[in-house]
Amino acid sequence: MNSPSSSFLVFVTFNSSCAADFRFSVGASGEMAARGAKTAGRRFGKISTDVIRINVAGTRYYVVANAAAELGMAASSDDGATDCNVYWIDGPVPLERYLELRSYQKINHFPGMGEISRKDALARNIQRMRKENRREYNFYPGTWVLPADHGVLSQHTARLRRRRQRKTFIVKPHHGSMGNGIYLTQSPDAILPSEKAIVQEYLDKPFLLDGFKCDLRIYVLVTSCKPLRILVFKDGLVRLSTERYSPPSDFNLEQMCMHLTNYSINRHSASFDTDERDDRGSKRTLSSFMVWLHKTGHNVVELWAKIHDIIVKTLILAYPHILHSCTVSRHGHLPNGKSQFFEILGFDVLLDHTLQPWVLEVNRSPSFGTDADLDLHIKTAVIRDALKLANISLSDKLTEEACQRQASRGDLNLTPATPTPDNTTSLLNKLMLQQRKQAGELQRRSD
Repeated sequence: MNSPSSSFLVFVTFNSSCAADFRFSVGASGEMAARGAKTAGRRFGKISTDVIRINVAGTRYYVVANAAAELGMAASSDDGATDCNVYWIDGPVPLERYLELRSYQKINHFPGMGEISRKDALARNIQRMRKENRREYNFYPGTWVLPADHGVLSQHTARLRRRRQRKTFIVKPHHGSMGNGIYLTQSPDAILPSEKAIVQEYLDKPFLLDGFKCDLRIYVLVTSCKPLRILVFKDGLVRLSTERYSPPSDFNLEQMCMHLTNYSINRHSASFDTDERDDRGSKRTLSSFMVWLHKTGHNVVELWAKIHDIIVKTLILAYPHILHSCTVSRHGHLPNGKSQFFEILGFDVLLDHTLQPWVLEVNRSPSFGTDADLDLHIKTAVIRDALKLANISLSDKLTEEACQRQASRGDLNLTPATPTPDNTTSLLNKLMLQQRKQAGELQRRSD
């Protein structure tokens, strides 16, 4: 299999002062200002002081350390290390970790991104935006958040019955992942009023690849919140179901390997095809899929434009929350214009039979498991490019240390703004109060 080139990404810069001004352009990835190439290939061990250091204690994916090593970075698995340049964490980041960052340190998540990565929050934000401009947010299936929306869902199904329309719905747990707890139903009235779930209209006319339902995993990188900078990786994954598709009926609603494309479900199927070629098997590269679309007469340029459009509109939902969280914590964007946060998001996109893209969900901790060589090639390139574009520099730490030395000698009137126990506690309390208010609002909606 050919290793995918990852030198070019599409990016968008969004300034809050010009919300309608979105510009797409293509740019080459910048060179990383990393030193110590002799450390490439070394995963863990004694850490030198003249290289960029990445803390990987918070990730279970070895590909992160390997990608960093290709850039000459040195990886540390010491959870207690506090002087690394970059912290890579798989799951949610504690508020304390954000607030304890020094000015030269970066972390691979933004506070506030849960507004689109949590299924219930994404649904609520989409609902809010649809009230203002339904046409702009018509790329997300009709969705109800239970138990709060149980009455509204009942009214909707009653209208369908009067029209003698039979629809299929997909039910997902609020905080589920990897396909756990998902089921299909054509009788949403049977869902318990107390059930905490997301009920979504099932798109029953999907685009089929070799007769199988498929979805796209699009990797998106956010490198700054002020301005909002979005980059779309040009390659990704296409995941296929393992049973040939038929429209949902009483006879096949429980055939999850027909209706779901989740790798975690289909890999256990006896029909899962492990062909390692880019354009074969139950998992393929996005680039090979786009080549196939072009060869079969589809407009790939138009499709990419639509995908970019729905990605930007989805991220706009989280933008105010991200910007507010960064502002309250006095982190995120520094006087030198650099961002302390960056984040790789996994957008799950389904194409319907007319090749219209639909956002199904957004993953803020997409899997970087490498069960196959195809995964290894794609995911290594995604992580490597993200680290390149995160603008990590060894000189940032040296600058802060120099400022501290000058300040200790009384040469400066200003010192680097690093959290102290007192202001850290104050800022943490502000953020926790904000989160409690948001959680309380969500709870009231659910009651």
